[in-house]
Amino acid sequence: MRALKLLVIGLGVLLLLGIGALAAAVVWRIDHGRPLSSRPVPTAAAQRIVLPAGAKVIAIDVNAGRLVARVELPGGGVRVLVFDLATGGEVATIDLVTQAQ
Repeated sequence: MRALKLLVIGLGVLLLLGIGALAAAVVWRIDHGRPLSSRPVPTAAAQRIVLPAGAKVIAIDVNAGRLVARVELPGGGVRVLVFDLATGGEVATIDLVTQAQ
């Protein structure tokens, strides 16, 4: 019975030491954490998108580093413009037209 008591006390001490080591590691990482990214953050640059006269922007969506703008053209068509946010360059222009009957 005495050996069992010593075993329980020993395991309790080991458990407390493990929790203490875990807490110390968390505190150390908070104080000495490395930056999330070493990449330079791209600076925002003013971009100009020229739309045809009378065109209206219907919707804009940002996903996976791309900006997608849906534009209603004055003649009734729809154009989708896709831009890369990292470079600001136009990736694609898609004209949505109905099939002539």
